Amino acid sequence: MSKKAFLVLILLIVSFQSVLIACGGSCLECHSKLKPCINDQNHIVLNECITCHNKPSEQGQCGKDCFDCHSREKVYAQKDVSAHQELKICGTCHKEKVDFTLPKRSTISNQDNLIHLFK
Repeated sequence: MSKKAFLVLILLIVSFQSVLIACGGSCLECHSKLKPCINDQNHIVLNECITCHNKPSEQGQCGKDCFDCHSREKVYAQKDVSAHQELKICGTCHKEKVDFTLPKRSTISNQDNLIHLFK
């Protein structure tokens, strides 16, 4: 195989990598440990995300916090999207993004660090 053909092949593989491993839009596809709590009152809104956000191209950065790419102000300003309004309550228990990534003592009784849900 020529060097040029090899480089083209590598470029094609890299270009289509995101399509091949794209997220389907449901956190539960990869994070099955969320299943026990996904239907409780505080988390059920997460089931609605894939109603609108269902194309793999929309999850190009799957696994990231929605607010890494979308400003809270812009999302919350969409008053006609009830699911976006319901996301405001997340901060009641999940004070900071580090709640999901770094082990620390909780100030709320019975709230475990959530990183174990994503392993």
